[in-house]
Amino acid sequence: MFAKRNIIAFLLVLFVAIGQSQSLKHIGLPFMKYFPYEEYDANPQNWDAVQAYDGKMYFANGDGVLEFDGQWWRLIKLPNKTVVRSIDISNDGTIYVGGFEEFGRLKENELVQLEYESLLYLLPENFTYFQDVWTTFAINDRVFFQTSTAVFVLKDTVLQEFKSKWEFAWASVSHNRFFTHDAYNSLKIYINDSLRNLNGTEQFNDDRIFNVLDYKDSLYIVATARGNFFICEINTESLTLNIVDSINNSTVDVIKKNAYYTGINYNNQNLLFSTYYGGLYLCDMSFNLIMNLSESFGLENNNITNIYKDHNHNIWITMDKGITLVNMDLSLTLLNKYSNVTGSVNDAIIFDNPNDNIPERMYTVSIEGIYYKNLDEKPNPLKPETFQKFENYAGIREESWELFEHNNHLFCASSYGTFELLNNTFSHISWRPARSYTPINGEPNMLIVNLENGLELLKYDGKQWKSQGKIAGSKGFVNLSVFDTDNNLWTESVNKGVYKMKLSRKFDSIITKVSYNTDKGLPSPTLNFPYMLEGEIKVATEKGIYQYNKSQDNFIPDKKLNDLIGKSAPDYLLQTPDNHIWYKSPK
Repeated sequence: MFAKRNIIAFLLVLFVAIGQSQSLKHIGLPFMKYFPYEEYDANPQNWDAVQAYDGKMYFANGDGVLEFDGQWWRLIKLPNKTVVRSIDISNDGTIYVGGFEEFGRLKENELVQLEYESLLYLLPENFTYFQDVWTTFAINDRVFFQTSTAVFVLKDTVLQEFKSKWEFAWASVSHNRFFTHDAYNSLKIYINDSLRNLNGTEQFNDDRIFNVLDYKDSLYIVATARGNFFICEINTESLTLNIVDSINNSTVDVIKKNAYYTGINYNNQNLLFSTYYGGLYLCDMSFNLIMNLSESFGLENNNITNIYKDHNHNIWITMDKGITLVNMDLSLTLLNKYSNVTGSVNDAIIFDNPNDNIPERMYTVSIEGIYYKNLDEKPNPLKPETFQKFENYAGIREESWELFEHNNHLFCASSYGTFELLNNTFSHISWRPARSYTPINGEPNMLIVNLENGLELLKYDGKQWKSQGKIAGSKGFVNLSVFDTDNNLWTESVNKGVYKMKLSRKFDSIITKVSYNTDKGLPSPTLNFPYMLEGEIKVATEKGIYQYNKSQDNFIPDKKLNDLIGKSAPDYLLQTPDNHIWYKSPK
């Protein structure tokens, strides 16, 4: 059996949408977009992130607050022009900021731009001196600014101060509660306008608590600086903490080794942990490792300072150098140089031939040949060397354009002709430079090849596929073609719109050929690509999508699709069996 998926090629990368996410993590990487400090023109180091309700991202940066609208960056500096360590957003949309000897919020100026407003004027006269505001959290109607020497709690315009006995090592929010660890003393919880000690936390006195995270139901994960993880229950009435379980497995061992830093409960099914030296770790709720993103697996920097999940469930990683956006949708995978796929990738397919002993594989083609990867591997996510990379078929380094499955046979269209996968080898059927394939309605033993010069007919004789030669009367570059419900064959042309052809009964010659150009409604004679969508012929043009009006024998704009995707020229259109239409935009 086979699985041809929704495939979009972008320069040197390929995204493949596949429903089987558990096997997908062994194929490639999640999509990652790295923002180097040269791009945002500020300090390399970032400490925290938050998303505003309008979708803009804000980052705690070494030079101030970075604002990013998806295209443009802007730096908002603090009055003392120092580092920003932490940032959060309140229920009313106000962004609060913690810096060095400074904390405040962002507010709109007369230009309707956000600028920094200090809140230091709210401090009591004899406040405790502080330096870095390591964490900032907005919970309900309060904002918490945690420093090493004190925690300041803001409600309206009133500021509470809670001094540390030794040192507040870090702070967290879990199950909508604020926690901070007074090192060598106890874990504290903010409750009833007070910062109270939790009984039962004395055992952590020699191992600073870095995070308290949401776990299943009302349980908590307590994570320490040494990378120890405990499942705990906390009674907020008796102010006691009880350890339910201590997590000890190979994942925890590796996180310890690479210096644990912070973590989040991603979606109540998965946990994310960051380290100083090993990058990002994705685990299930039993701490079994699913994926490690590191310098060995496409991450630009192993030193991660924080993890933030945005409104679309993407992960923003703030790092010692730069920022990385990770699409955590495991139904998407990325094939690039880390997968050993070189050149511009053009197509991919999952194929398992029931007639041979070859395991299920993923095949991909690029301008540098044909690649494959077995899908039955079970690599160790912690060891890059156990991941089987894509391998190139020996001797096939030609430009290849499409992989096409037809009746349990796999074909490859390349500049050196048509290949068929036979006995683990791609064998030549024809030397005519090929671009793609078109099945013939009701003829499973025939296949049309779209050539760089005309059309070719392949036929299966019960034992093998053979070329029947070029279809008589066909000429010119044909990148794709499609049959309509009346068995007319529609093809693109270089500069004459599209052609509608009627083939002979044996499909070996063209009986009639009609050009549909600007005189038939198309906006331009060039860049017209026919597709069969929603049971009709549609043409992707420079001015959007046009549909064939059979009664008028011309083309008119497809208002419904153009309203959905805009009047730009989509590079690729695909209708899936569930009637979803996918398209690739050139921008």
